[in-house]
Amino acid sequence: MRHPKTPLLEHQNFSRGPANIVISELDLQALKVLNGLGGSVLTAADLGGALNSKLDNSRKSMLGGRHLRRLQSVGFVKAIELPGGGYEITVTGRAAASVAS
Repeated sequence: MRHPKTPLLEHQNFSRGPANIVISELDLQALKVLNGLGGSVLTAADLGGALNSKLDNSRKSMLGGRHLRRLQSVGFVKAIELPGGGYEITVTGRAAASVAS
């Protein structure tokens, strides 16, 4: 007789729908800044520095990373898979940035 590894979760129902993500005004501001930077950045700190140059490098990275992750989750930004890496705005992201302006 086989027993499931997680018997407590065996009868649980989990939603398989998309996550309910809300884009804030600050996220839209980050999208507009990214669009103004030519649509791509090498690191999250580059976006964070463009949003708030007074922060230290660690906080710039955290700020930029937060916005990039949220924008990536709704399809406005995608990670570049090339050796140089980075992030770039998508066609949908450009349209959203132009509407938000």
